[in-house]
Amino acid sequence: MKELKSRCRGYLGQFYELIKPINATYDIAVKVAMQKCLKLLVVDSEEAATICNEFLKEKNISKDLLVLSNVPDRPFAKGLQAKLHDTSAQLIYDVIECSRQNNHLERAVRYFSGSKVCVKDF
Repeated sequence: MKELKSRCRGYLGQFYELIKPINATYDIAVKVAMQKCLKLLVVDSEEAATICNEFLKEKNISKDLLVLSNVPDRPFAKGLQAKLHDTSAQLIYDVIECSRQNNHLERAVRYFSGSKVCVKDF
């Protein structure tokens, strides 16, 4: 997809390239929790999505796009973070480090991770 990056300024990469766990021990938990969105191609605007779709059509490639500016804000369930405070569980969102290339990326991570949690030990 290097050609796509050079052709479309608003293309940021695949979702999995833009996020990573804060520690390698969370790698599998993050992959399982975020599996549905990891292969999405991420763009920052509708204009970039149009350019990317044209490119993908030319190359006869079928990929889903995530337009960051269209991701709704989804707050965490009320009181969930407080309930997890004294346990070994953490929100998946809290163990993901995301690229700061776009201010909407963090919102997308929050949206896709939802109220999913991971547990260090049983």
